[in-house]
Amino acid sequence: MVRYANVDFDVQDKSLYTNMFSEIHIIDSRSYQLNELSHGETWVVFLVLTLFSVALPYLMFHKAQLTYNTEVTKLRVEQGLN
Repeated sequence: MVRYANVDFDVQDKSLYTNMFSEIHIIDSRSYQLNELSHGETWVVFLVLTLFSVALPYLMFHKAQLTYNTEVTKLRVEQGLN
């Protein structure tokens, strides 16, 4: 990234961003930030969906294990094993 500061303080700085060696686009910092800030929102959505997809099977397993342990305990109490 190359940044050019203007002598006039009322004009925004210009920044140079490139994605290939043969292409150079000069855009102002505000438009670059507007384009790049949406990636942060994308990562937040990705993390929320990932946490949900990891937590759901764990909660289902925990509920099934709790149900199984409760039923086994009831059977043991009925049979007088405990």
